[in-house]
Amino acid sequence: MPPPTKDSARASRLPPWLLLPLPGLLLLGIAVHTLGPVHDPDTWWHIRSGAELARTWTFVGPDPWHTFATRTWIRHEWLLDLAFGSANRIGGLPAVAWLLPAMAVAVAGSVYAVVRSRAGVLVSAVVTAAALLSMTGSLSLRPQVVSFGFAAVMAGAWLDSSRDLRPRWWLLPMTWVWACCHGFWILSPLIGLLVAGVGVLVPGHPPERRQRLRLVGLALGSLAVGAATPVGPKLLLAPFQVSTITAYIQEWQRSPVTAPPFLAGLVLTIGAGLWVARRPKERVVPMVLVLLALGLVIESRRTVGLGGAIVAPVAAAGLQQLVSRPRERRVTLETLLALLGGAAGLALTAALAPSVAAAPQGVPTGLSPNLDALPARTVVCNAYDVGSWLLFAHPDLKPVIDGRTELYTAAAVRSYLTFASASPGWPAYAARMGCSAALLPSDSAIARAVAADPAWSATGEAQGWSLYTSP
Repeated sequence: MPPPTKDSARASRLPPWLLLPLPGLLLLGIAVHTLGPVHDPDTWWHIRSGAELARTWTFVGPDPWHTFATRTWIRHEWLLDLAFGSANRIGGLPAVAWLLPAMAVAVAGSVYAVVRSRAGVLVSAVVTAAALLSMTGSLSLRPQVVSFGFAAVMAGAWLDSSRDLRPRWWLLPMTWVWACCHGFWILSPLIGLLVAGVGVLVPGHPPERRQRLRLVGLALGSLAVGAATPVGPKLLLAPFQVSTITAYIQEWQRSPVTAPPFLAGLVLTIGAGLWVARRPKERVVPMVLVLLALGLVIESRRTVGLGGAIVAPVAAAGLQQLVSRPRERRVTLETLLALLGGAAGLALTAALAPSVAAAPQGVPTGLSPNLDALPARTVVCNAYDVGSWLLFAHPDLKPVIDGRTELYTAAAVRSYLTFASASPGWPAYAARMGCSAALLPSDSAIARAVAADPAWSATGEAQGWSLYTSP
């Protein structure tokens, strides 16, 4: 088949009035899609952490809330914790809920900007939508959301540096901000070192020593700025602290192969890999990103979206070549419509938030009077999903576990699971922890076991949750 001519390529283009609004509509859609009541179990402790941090400015230290978390608390997400706490102080839960559309719009805009420099409007919109779909399993009210946007920008920058051997020094301040927001910032120096290392292996294009050393210096600098946040060098230890308990956390398990986020991430990485494989000698660095992205997609539910973000620029370049159409120049109207779409989405969600997100979901607010009636410092044997809410809504009580799982040893988590699953020996756990109250899902095995134990009495039930007390 002969290659398409300029006339046929021009004839195959969609009209500008249909193409140019696409990024704006995408940003508007993701804003509306992500608005909802506060329901993520971890959102609550982020709010309380931000409120406390604004008073104490203590970034590293023992848990100030109770003694069951025995490990040092490294507040590696302190910047967004401050945002969560400030939003709650200014506008309550609706303002907190609005932060998710704000983060989602920022992520979508970042991904689109990166892929747009490599593909036309339509291809960029399709790849951005696929990348966002791969992230949907983790688009919740938690700081991790911003890592998707940072990861896409970082991957695009290192791809550009691999071609022209010019270091993008602005990655240093960006990595510093990223390191203040979430622990996935470590991908910035990691990918930088991979790109700088494999650059010398490209046949026929050995980079000059000075240029290669500058790229290595940028990668090492990205690691150094992470250690220069207010948390200090202990920030580098945070990933190791989390790794000891990932086996017990659902989001760190592998995604079901039929899950839409997993399928979207897999399609992006495999499609990008097939394009790179056509010219492997010329596309060593893109192949490195594809393999890394594939590993992240397969590794766990929490990292699927990271893989989609990292591989998006490679996938966009490959798809653009596949469609055999020239890439349209970015025009001012396209940028303006994108900004208007994002602004409209944020304005609309801000207007809807007071009615949509006034009340939280998944927590027993109907039992708050009963919980308030408990003596201060009452130890509560709680279901995992309400531990952080207890820290936020009833700070005088002491839940045995909460969402900051990295602060607990693996042995402590295993011991808690004995109780949560109503396994033999659960009464010994409750006695050892000093529990005189239990807040549990009414239909759970442990709730039935507690209800059948004469040492416990039911004192309240609401919204599918039951409260029990014991002398």
